[in-house]
Amino acid sequence: MSAIRRPGRINSSTTLIDIGMYGVAGAMAVYLIDGRKRCLIDGGTRTEAKGLVRELRKMGAFPPDMIIVTHSHYDHAQGIPVLLREAAKFGKSIEVLASEKAIPLLQDQSWNRVFGPGPYEGIRDVTPLKENDVVDLGDITLRIHEVPGHSDDQIAIMDENSRNIFVGDA
Repeated sequence: MSAIRRPGRINSSTTLIDIGMYGVAGAMAVYLIDGRKRCLIDGGTRTEAKGLVRELRKMGAFPPDMIIVTHSHYDHAQGIPVLLREAAKFGKSIEVLASEKAIPLLQDQSWNRVFGPGPYEGIRDVTPLKENDVVDLGDITLRIHEVPGHSDDQIAIMDENSRNIFVGDA
């Protein structure tokens, strides 16, 4: 098994975007899967969200059609409200998807205070996912797998075309 940690193209449809959490390169990545629909895996942190928007714009990929959240920890979810507001400025919306177990935790993110003072913003209108659900990007199929361990609500996303799996934190 291998992990790719360098920013850039992983294959013809997937790009690793290093968001440089807390200014540290390699500390946090999100992934853009570019099919007929564009899907971002995780939304990163609030403080790095504007940079993520800039990077996606440079790629011609903002806003993505959807964001799949691997789990509800702040470093994977708190950039999402910023991304949603930025998309709304252009009259666009982004569908947010997450494990059905993550939905109440995303709605009330205040529990993330165990990681630091915040602020933490709730995320509403999340489409629930469960084991073996399929997310269709038109020409790319993503299959959802429940993988509790790091958190009870964690999911992994398997790109069935490229055989890449995205696990959030392992």
